Amino acid sequence: MFKADLPMLALLLPPAVTLLFLIIRGIRLRAALKSVPIRIHVGGTRGKSTVCRLIAAELKAGSIRTVAKTTGTDPMLILPDGGVRPWRRTGPPSIGEQRRFALLARRLEARAMVLECMAIRPEFVRASERDLVRATIAVITNIRPDHLEDTPSMDAITEGFLGLVPENGVIVVSEDALSPALRQEAQERGTAVVAVRTSGLSADATNLAIARAVCVTAGAGAAAPEPHCVATDPGAFALADLDLHGKRFRFANAFACNDVVSLDILWKEHADNADNPAPVVALLNHRNDRPLRSLQFLDYFAALRRRPKILLLGSTPWLRRAARHRGLDFGTVPGMPWVSGSRMLERIAARVPSGSLVWGVGNYHGRGASIARALADGGYGCSR
Repeated sequence: MFKADLPMLALLLPPAVTLLFLIIRGIRLRAALKSVPIRIHVGGTRGKSTVCRLIAAELKAGSIRTVAKTTGTDPMLILPDGGVRPWRRTGPPSIGEQRRFALLARRLEARAMVLECMAIRPEFVRASERDLVRATIAVITNIRPDHLEDTPSMDAITEGFLGLVPENGVIVVSEDALSPALRQEAQERGTAVVAVRTSGLSADATNLAIARAVCVTAGAGAAAPEPHCVATDPGAFALADLDLHGKRFRFANAFACNDVVSLDILWKEHADNADNPAPVVALLNHRNDRPLRSLQFLDYFAALRRRPKILLLGSTPWLRRAARHRGLDFGTVPGMPWVSGSRMLERIAARVPSGSLVWGVGNYHGRGASIARALADGGYGCSR
């Protein structure tokens, strides 16, 4: 009889072991989350990494032991002592790594954990919040058109952010992102809404206002940390004065600003200046998996009163046709993935007039990151 049951036992044992493993994983995660009383889940289209860093610095200034993780440009871990180190991955980015972060926060005996929402699709946003984070405070920095390959309309993007609303917590949201649907979702989940007035503020001031509202909600007061205490995001907007091959020009690192609404804010502040006759060049870093984003940027530049010259970095034949169809003055910059950032800057210098303002836009990852690192490490005098 026992021998007759062996095939059945062999069949049932693997799923039983798997189920037990998942139950133990779930218990460990719940215990880890329960041990960290302040859990802050930051979402939005732009500014997530910066807001995470500001929150972590302000909580630390308020004597709240905090660990934070940002994933917007390069994945980074901010430790309770303010130190920063790379967040190491063993595979492609996945919302599952939020579990590993929660376990780390418990080991570090943190009172607060701050993490950036990694999900894009609505179902993953909801699963991330419900199953992996269970925030006490959620944040929405803004809602702008991006990742249109995954969420093809603003309605879909807005609906996706509803999944960030926690159960019986607080959601801090910029006033331009607060919709009736978000209020209704918060009411159904027993969550309080804190709207932050951001109209008329610059991007930096908006991020700071949101971070301070979060810290007040968390009980840390509103004491701003010293600027040197705030870890700088690798993709933060910065200007560098360059002198290459006898040409002097200024480079605006806006690669991480990869939606046209956010770019327009920076463009009006730094490029759209009638009193400055310097030629403007837009270096568009194209990603094959984000074709709609590149087309959005071409449409934006084509609609400007003062059109820049376009340099296509990582272009394809259809993108050149799209630029030509829009009547844009464009060229290309050869730049295979293995070409160094400093070498690409030399190639860019050969294609722009002296005294020009060159904007790096479109996408941070890949060539954009290489150029950003060269600007930061190459002694070019990079400044905010």
